[in-house]
Amino acid sequence: MTHSKREISKVLAVFYIALSLMSCQNQKKENEKLEEVIIDQKEDKEVHAPEQIVTIEQAKTMYDNYSKRRVGLIEKYETSVKPKEEFHVARLIEYDYETIKNYLAFIEQEAKKADVEISSLRFYFSNYADEQTFKDGEKVKHPRQNSLFMLPTTTLNGKEVGFLITEDEKGKIKAISIQEGLGLKPGSMGAIHEMRTKQEAGFFSNFSKTKTIFYSEQSLIMNRGGAKPPPENTSDF
Repeated sequence: MTHSKREISKVLAVFYIALSLMSCQNQKKENEKLEEVIIDQKEDKEVHAPEQIVTIEQAKTMYDNYSKRRVGLIEKYETSVKPKEEFHVARLIEYDYETIKNYLAFIEQEAKKADVEISSLRFYFSNYADEQTFKDGEKVKHPRQNSLFMLPTTTLNGKEVGFLITEDEKGKIKAISIQEGLGLKPGSMGAIHEMRTKQEAGFFSNFSKTKTIFYSEQSLIMNRGGAKPPPENTSDF
């Protein structure tokens, strides 16, 4: 009987050792799987270069083409307007990185309030007037210089349009197209072209006649970047 108990104890000991080994092996496999998942997650977080990235050689070619085909024409025109004033053509618009990040966060926030999705971000070429202030009294920092402004787009009534955020007297927030915000009839894509030949005063008065009155409006258009002339060595960018 004592011998039988010893044999059983030995068998149980071997069994427990085998279980322990199997448990260790299983734990090792689980750890390996966990490590693979962590590695995969890290790889998923890596941001790949967008297809729109261009080489520095392509960028240099485009920069030089602007120098050859645009800068001289702009300088010639501006000099003809004011021959006694030296004019340096702006070659870049600069925003600090935090401003760009804040702008993107802001337009996403406002779009979410209006329950719309941002489709794209448009960059429009523009030009500051030869004036010291805008019509609202704000100072024009770069008179006569080229600039740009950007605005997000969304899909409204089946069309991709630049938009702004409005709030009515009841507090309802919605997105409307830039054209509607200016008072143009929705969908009237040719209206701007038709009105270009009219005087500036008539242009704005016509807008006000058809403009819907909202309690508040929030523009999503960003400008006011730092316009700068080319570096001392104009072949660099």
